[in-house]
Amino acid sequence: MTHEELIRWLKAELPRLLQEDPSFRAQVIGILSEVLVSKGELARLLEELRAMREESQRRFEAADRRFEAIVEEMRAMRADFERRFEEVDRRFEAIVEEMRAMRADFERRFEEVDRRFEAADRRFEAIVEEMRAMRADFERRFEEVDRRFEQVDRRFEAADRRFEAIVEELKTLRSDFEYWVRFSQQEFTALRVKLAEVSVGLGSLGGRMGEGLEDVIRQVIEGFSGIGPLRATRLVLIDEAGEIYQPGARVEIDALVTNGRKFLVEVKNYAEADEIWAFYRKAHFAEAKLGETFEKVLIAPAATASAVALAKQLGITCHTFRVVETREPPA
Repeated sequence: MTHEELIRWLKAELPRLLQEDPSFRAQVIGILSEVLVSKGELARLLEELRAMREESQRRFEAADRRFEAIVEEMRAMRADFERRFEEVDRRFEAIVEEMRAMRADFERRFEEVDRRFEAADRRFEAIVEEMRAMRADFERRFEEVDRRFEQVDRRFEAADRRFEAIVEELKTLRSDFEYWVRFSQQEFTALRVKLAEVSVGLGSLGGRMGEGLEDVIRQVIEGFSGIGPLRATRLVLIDEAGEIYQPGARVEIDALVTNGRKFLVEVKNYAEADEIWAFYRKAHFAEAKLGETFEKVLIAPAATASAVALAKQLGITCHTFRVVETREPPA
């Protein structure tokens, strides 16, 4: 309530109260009598009240102006926020539209990928079916090969039995020969002098005799062809780079035997460690040259113990009828 409103209320209500309420009237009269001030003091009080009112009015006006400024600023901020939110809404809508377009594009691409995967699945199923058919065909062929290998194994077993029979016969011949040698030792002693006279001739004859023995054994190997698809051929290769001998030299292996399994066969009338090493190097050269792996077999009527041990160490099968510690010197 302002000062003017208070004055108007007092002017309107105070006389009525003083007239209608005697106790109130007496109380007011008593108070006024005690606190009644002079006209000058009342004027000064009114002046102070007026000044207070003006100051309050000024402060309220200043507060109103500040409040209006704040309201205007808030309105400007609200307008800016609304503008910015509208801009954000527009950008968000643009992003949403772009995401919708991306989603539609992704869906189209995924559908295309699905179609490609389905086509790949169909192709894979066709490949699987083809592989199954190939597997069935391979199994049938492997079964056929197994049956052929079984036949070859049976033929090899028969060949082994025949070879063992030949070995037993050779052992028997060796026993008979040793028996004959024991009884003929004196005659051989008498012949030593004559043998010394022809030792030079025997040097060249021995080489020819060895070649003849190799041919005979190769013919024996080829003779086994009656029990299976066995082939024995002489293998001759050229050492172009000089890996074993000089460049362009001939590398000869006595027999290349095939019957499903493949063998390289070297034939010697007498085998020593040097011959084993030489055959090993030639066989590895042939494997590198031909691009195949072969079983290695050396056949010799007699061989030194070191040659037999070295052949076993190098994976060479050595067939011999007599093993001696060292080469026996000529009589």
